Amino acid sequence: MFFLLLLSCYSLAPLLLLSCSNWKNPTFHHISSKILATGISNTHKPLTTNKETEILLERRFSPGKNQPGNSRNNLQDVRFLKKPTAQTAVQNNIVNIASPMNTAAYNPFKNFDFTFNHCLLSGHEPVQLYNVIPNWLFETAGLSGQEQIKLLDESIRTYESLKVPYNPEVYDAFVGPLDQKIAAAFSGGYEEVSKLDELDLFKWIGKFMYGLIYIEMNGAIKLKQLSGDGLNMSQGLMHKFGNLQTMIQSISTQVEFEDFKPWSIQIVKLENPETAFSFRDEINTLTFSLKIKDFGIIACLQDNGTNEKYHGELLEQIKGQALSEQQFEELCARFFYSAYLFNRLPEYAIMPVEGTIYIEAMPLRGTLNKSLFDYWQHKTYAQVLENFWKPWGHTLFEIIKDPTNPISYFNPPALPVAG
Repeated sequence: MFFLLLLSCYSLAPLLLLSCSNWKNPTFHHISSKILATGISNTHKPLTTNKETEILLERRFSPGKNQPGNSRNNLQDVRFLKKPTAQTAVQNNIVNIASPMNTAAYNPFKNFDFTFNHCLLSGHEPVQLYNVIPNWLFETAGLSGQEQIKLLDESIRTYESLKVPYNPEVYDAFVGPLDQKIAAAFSGGYEEVSKLDELDLFKWIGKFMYGLIYIEMNGAIKLKQLSGDGLNMSQGLMHKFGNLQTMIQSISTQVEFEDFKPWSIQIVKLENPETAFSFRDEINTLTFSLKIKDFGIIACLQDNGTNEKYHGELLEQIKGQALSEQQFEELCARFFYSAYLFNRLPEYAIMPVEGTIYIEAMPLRGTLNKSLFDYWQHKTYAQVLENFWKPWGHTLFEIIKDPTNPISYFNPPALPVAG
């Protein structure tokens, strides 16, 4: 029997690609995870001392249009097995200094408020339900809204049925205008998207991902896979999701990030001005990618900019260049894999003062001398890359034929040094 990802925080051991199966319709790569009911050992604050294996489920859309080897509306389930690791010193050095639970800002995790009765941003009533995927994105991507996605509770939903609660005044005053700003930029392609303030992109991507998290949490509670008080949820994930919810309150509330940005966001130009739309997210690591028209976006929402620095050599190398779709997917694979290797749980001092929420990042290194990332393994990376390159038919054997030098569409490859 499988339980939802919310029962425990992900381990940071390497990923192992397990299987791939196909089913029809959806247009989004929604990655979430399920947990085998055998306990867990993780590098954050564990709920138990038992060991547990985690399976990540990626709901993956293959656009089909203008891409080799794909049929239209082809969704693939791809599972990654993450082997359990021994408890590390991180467990003893993570201190919950100032989680959103200790602030006056609205915190749905305090009472586990995922019942669709309160605005997911402000906690206010009354509420109306609004699309997670805005109508303008359906139109831009050429979708009908009837495409389907399979959620963690095994229910199959259409995209236009994915809705979350907002207070109408909050939505009209803040959420709607943000959507309009992003929509206008998307319509203008790379030239306009590249001019967006990163904070606006962070808000938009954050509300998008948090909307999916909200729906998954509600489904887990309904099926009693997650208790109504959240006591059987990983404290690490609760902390991370709670921080994200506090940060996206910047949509409707003044939020000041004190001399830091919690995200890594990259906007790249694509060679093909008619790139078919596709989307991928991973809610354990809060990692996101999207491509459409002549641009692609990659974002890690809670890494304090570390993944950008980790891939700094390659990012500097491709600066100002238009990427092929293979190159963009390769770049995505590197960010998604490094997000798993990132072995810190970011901590923030959060302080509301007179209507403004001030957020200060605590040092990531803490008392630990180890690197912020676990060792890069070419073999594991190649398995992740095989999935991202599936439209072009690259096999794992081909990618890792030289175990010390996986194939790359970048020249030079500028790969991280393997451990």
